[in-house]
Amino acid sequence: MTSPVLQVAKLGVDDAAGNPVLAGISFSLYADEVLAVVGCSGAGKSSLLRALLGELAPGIRRVAGEIFCCGCAVHDADVERLRLLRAQQCAWLGQDPAQELVPTQRVEQLLLGFVPKTPEALSDAVTLLHAMGLPADDTFLHRYPHQLSGGQRRRVASILVLLKRP
Repeated sequence: MTSPVLQVAKLGVDDAAGNPVLAGISFSLYADEVLAVVGCSGAGKSSLLRALLGELAPGIRRVAGEIFCCGCAVHDADVERLRLLRAQQCAWLGQDPAQELVPTQRVEQLLLGFVPKTPEALSDAVTLLHAMGLPADDTFLHRYPHQLSGGQRRRVASILVLLKRP
């Protein structure tokens, strides 16, 4: 049997005052599986995702448990190992995906900035544009983020994550 891509065991995270933000979180996620994290505002969804990437907000700290992502013990990893994990194996799409777009880069630059500049990469980007209901013509590819609708910005930001193949 294959190992999980992500494994969390009895994770506990507290705020600066020592109040629990997350308590006893455990799960395993295997390749090609999807996990939906849902809850009301303030439930700790973003804190969980930040903990998984080893990037808790100021004042928030892990107080218990272990996190293994792609074979890396996130809770014990040094800064360089975490940087490589985030850059090469993980992807984050925040609550406002449009904020992930660099305002001075055209759509084409954004799409090809995250992948090697190969014909295959361009083909993957075009395939994802079509799958997301976006045009792949020069007019669209030469637009800046401010020239896109909110929905188009969210879809382009989603494509950026998918192109990394996290």
